[in-house]
Amino acid sequence: MLNILTITGPIYLAIGLGFAATRRGMFSKLDGQVLGRFVLNFALPAMLFNALAQRNFAEVMNPNYLLAYGAGSLLSFAIGLGVWRVWRKKSLAESGMVAMGVSCSNSGYVGYPILLQFLGPAAGLGLALTVLIENLLTIPLALAIAESGDAKHLSWQRTIFESLKRMTKIPMMQAIVVGLVFSVLGWHLPEVLSKTVNLFAASTAAIALFVNGGSLVGMRMVGLIQEVRWIALGKLVVHPLAVGLMLMLVGPIEPSLKISAVLLAGMPMLGIYPLLAQRHGQEGFCAAALLVTTIVSFFTISLMLWGMAVMPGGHVYVDVMHIQVSEVEITAIRAQGAGGQNVNKVSSAIHLRFDVKASSLPEDVKARLLALSDHRITQDGVLVIKAQEHRSQDMNRMEAFARLHDLVQSVAKPPKKRKPTKPTYASQQRRLESKKKASAIKSNRGRVV
Repeated sequence: MLNILTITGPIYLAIGLGFAATRRGMFSKLDGQVLGRFVLNFALPAMLFNALAQRNFAEVMNPNYLLAYGAGSLLSFAIGLGVWRVWRKKSLAESGMVAMGVSCSNSGYVGYPILLQFLGPAAGLGLALTVLIENLLTIPLALAIAESGDAKHLSWQRTIFESLKRMTKIPMMQAIVVGLVFSVLGWHLPEVLSKTVNLFAASTAAIALFVNGGSLVGMRMVGLIQEVRWIALGKLVVHPLAVGLMLMLVGPIEPSLKISAVLLAGMPMLGIYPLLAQRHGQEGFCAAALLVTTIVSFFTISLMLWGMAVMPGGHVYVDVMHIQVSEVEITAIRAQGAGGQNVNKVSSAIHLRFDVKASSLPEDVKARLLALSDHRITQDGVLVIKAQEHRSQDMNRMEAFARLHDLVQSVAKPPKKRKPTKPTYASQQRRLESKKKASAIKSNRGRVV
């Protein structure tokens, strides 16, 4: 569980730092809005472009993921809408905003930083696919229902059309489209532009969390706790359960994408939730729901991460053995084999060398690692990993580090000691009977007289 807290702890400390800095006046709410626009218009689009452009199109466009996450989100959407409209007899506008709250996650500001620590380089793909579902399905549908509850506003058909039209102007959606084009055609950016995009993408997590914390300043939940607790329950429990159920019903999906789907569904609602509700006079109610859900999500997300880590086949991209970066030697080399216009021209492949004997790993872990019959470990105790699957040097570097972590984690826990036992009487009798049968069969193989 301590390893899980090393993932969620920094995330919520960064949110708390943003809250404290804004509360003490070091940053104003206006400053936070400027940083938020930077993340939405530059940092997140750069990260989404990298996640798509640096992968093959067959790997990127995963219909099973889109179907499972979309169906799970719609199921959660329908439950929230039905409970609020039918059971609690609330207005259609308020019911539509509740449905949005229980089905639309804060994927970019909170979800991606957590996925990045938990899954490593595989985090970007799940985020890109989730953003498609939220921006093309659940958010327009929720806005259409909320608008239809007010007679002076547009019809729900016109609202959906206008929402989709606005989506085409959002930089994140544009980055997804451009990234898909690069993935399909096998294009790549020049090295100068590629490094520039990487700089913006690397700034996403920290600034997004800081802005998310600052946005919570000034929110009130006095007198609303009884109402918003049901929204928090729907978002943090019902939504991930609905997505998990759909993942079981849909065909095979890559394990990292399954983890991405459930974790992103378990995030608090999107940060602009109160702003979207302002048009319908629900901003105070939705702000309280956002505040409560964000606080409670620390415990629910930590619990989900712990459950995934202890499950058979669970994968956690964390530095369990605290490998020092200075102990790893990285060399860029030219990729081999068939490829596009860059093959055998650009040093995009990565050679990683890790001296096990000279490392700071515990002695028992070193012994188990060196005892592995792995061809990547030389006679001198040096682990050599070559990564060239991706077209980007940065992606290959992360892939090499992921393999190193996987190998070290495989020997992190000492094997269970085998206790000597005596064969039971029944097993001895079964052994003798089998020997008698084998003897009879062999004796009958003699020459027939």
